[in-house]
Amino acid sequence: MVIFCQRPRSCGFNGLHHKNSQTLPTLQEQVEQLWPADRWKDLTCIVGVSGGADSVALLQIVAELKRKSGGEGKIIAAHFNHGWRGRDSDEDAKFVEALAGNLGIPFRMGKVAGPNLTSPDQSPQSEESARNQRYDFLIATAHEEGARYLATAHTANDQVETILHRILRGTGLKGLGGIPTTRQLSESVSAIRPMLKIQREEVVAYLASIGQTYRTDSSNQDCKFTRNRIRHQLLPLLTDNYNPEVATALLRLGLLAQQSQNEIDRIVDEFTSCEVTVRQNQAAGIVVILRQPALQRLSRFLRCEVFKSVWTSQSWPMRSMGLEQWNKLADLADAGDATQLMLPGTIVVSANKSEITIRSSRQAP
Repeated sequence: MVIFCQRPRSCGFNGLHHKNSQTLPTLQEQVEQLWPADRWKDLTCIVGVSGGADSVALLQIVAELKRKSGGEGKIIAAHFNHGWRGRDSDEDAKFVEALAGNLGIPFRMGKVAGPNLTSPDQSPQSEESARNQRYDFLIATAHEEGARYLATAHTANDQVETILHRILRGTGLKGLGGIPTTRQLSESVSAIRPMLKIQREEVVAYLASIGQTYRTDSSNQDCKFTRNRIRHQLLPLLTDNYNPEVATALLRLGLLAQQSQNEIDRIVDEFTSCEVTVRQNQAAGIVVILRQPALQRLSRFLRCEVFKSVWTSQSWPMRSMGLEQWNKLADLADAGDATQLMLPGTIVVSANKSEITIRSSRQAP
């Protein structure tokens, strides 16, 4: 059913105070501040559109910015049908296709492969699996279309929920930063979240002001999903009983964590550019060599960050690596004798007094 949503129940955003509406930039101005049209007007861009309020607003705003700025680029609306709600899911897809058609924007759709994730035997990873399926489709579409950007409609509300979710699940400093404004998805495609500083109630007000309908997803009320429990139960509880400005506090925490992580990344990048060598060996494939004396001068924390950077650069499995594994790697910097370490993903690490060598055992001679 297509409806106008009523103002949502408080979900922890009482603390985000509004100035007089006449002093606030419009949603279009806020999006353009974060993602200036001059950057993308001559490029192909994918906009992920579920049919919900946030993504419908983003597509409307991007279409209007493109119309005003001109340029030779192309906007494509991409929708992924998870099939969770049967006919309603199909109606979501039809709605997005019609909206794109009204805006003169090409439409692309993907569908879930295999059994849907709301079946009785669903796994505990269903939320993550759904996200991965959606992003796989969006990235594949971006590659097929030669797109430079993939724009998604994450809002400040999503940021608060993400930070709190990661705190509950357990996270490091990088995770506390929440959703980044931009993220490199592949060599040619970057994700952009130009609505990340916008509140959901602003989005709903914007759509009402232009008379634009949108779809509502009943699964967003289903509290068997962790994200929905955080949104509908935990955040209101924290707001009402602990801190009426908890949302503001979480956003501030996320910003400070991002700034701290950016500084750490700068230090790590400087170190790896001078002290880490990546070699292509015919017999062994990629071999990463770290200079041992230089690594010894770093704190244990920074050593771990250096190894994480190496793992990321080589696309080695990160999920199998926990605090124990990173600390073992950091301790190798102090190894006096020749030492070898086997890590998840068939990664072999060898250390001596002068260097640490890392390679995948599948590539070993």
